[in-house]
Amino acid sequence: MRKINGDKALEAKLTMQEGREKMPTILGVAKLAGVSVGSVSRVINNNSTVLPATRERVLQAIKTLGFQPNSVAQSMRQGSTRAVGCMVTDVSQAVAAQMLSGAEQALAKANYAVLVTSSHFDMQRELQNIDFFRQRKLDGLLLTITNDEDKSRAELLRRIGIPVVLWERDINGEFDAVITDHADGAYQATRYLISLGHSRILIVTGHQATLTGREQERGYCLAYTEAGLTVDDSLLLRTGSFSMTNCAGLLSPSTRPTAVIANIGDIPMVLKVAKTLRLSVPADLSIISIGETDLMEVLRPSITVVRGNGFEVGRTAAQMLLNLFGKTNNTVKQKVVFPAELVVRESCTIVKTPA
Repeated sequence: MRKINGDKALEAKLTMQEGREKMPTILGVAKLAGVSVGSVSRVINNNSTVLPATRERVLQAIKTLGFQPNSVAQSMRQGSTRAVGCMVTDVSQAVAAQMLSGAEQALAKANYAVLVTSSHFDMQRELQNIDFFRQRKLDGLLLTITNDEDKSRAELLRRIGIPVVLWERDINGEFDAVITDHADGAYQATRYLISLGHSRILIVTGHQATLTGREQERGYCLAYTEAGLTVDDSLLLRTGSFSMTNCAGLLSPSTRPTAVIANIGDIPMVLKVAKTLRLSVPADLSIISIGETDLMEVLRPSITVVRGNGFEVGRTAAQMLLNLFGKTNNTVKQKVVFPAELVVRESCTIVKTPA
């Protein structure tokens, strides 16, 4: 391999610093390596036609000058940004963090970077996030959309021309999707509480405009129907309409529910209200969390949970997205459904019978 002359390297560096500090350029690399700009470009883009000796000289020049190729320009030439946009409703939520972790692991193995945004159930913000991804010409999108019944959202996602996989959402099977069996999770939790003698069970589901919320409600109602019980609509609430005030109001009267099923983000509120009202868990109030963190197991009493697998949802969604790259006509859509599991711990007990 021909070594680059030390004086020549110094001259190239000094040339770039004349007048004002400048970043190394492809022209400087070509001059130092004694090759054409085209040869440098072919090395950067890993073109197999480059001679080994030429490749070595160019790589040494790049290292000497500290040159970094323009990733945007490379993306334009290669037709790929090697980046994927991920949108969740709230990145601070446990399930969102788990999904992002699984997706990031799968994408990193394929040398893709991840851009993450949250919508916070704000439709306008969601549109801005999608437009942000579109403008940056990302290779694909993993999305938890705010309203999967909104036909205009489906039309928008088709129009932008970027491969999309939905996670924990489904728009009438129009896009590939990876979801948890939320109906069965809510059904298992409700049926378990009914088996302990509970008939007044408060459930706080996901938003009604999402698959998660609708399926949780369906599973809850199915367990009631099978048990021959009537659903009290006042005990069927949704995340977003659930607050400290109405939680305290529901748990205060003599006809209060004896058990609560709530999404993991609402569990701290339920525990706080129970403590304020001096309700003992589980003696006075049984609690089941839909979703899990390590904290659920170490609390005393430990919390019974409906466990999903957010990490696998994220990893599988990312792998499905990677499989879409390069496909020009994806007419057969896939939907992968992960099971939910009821993990019984200490936060539920047999309902008290009136004295």
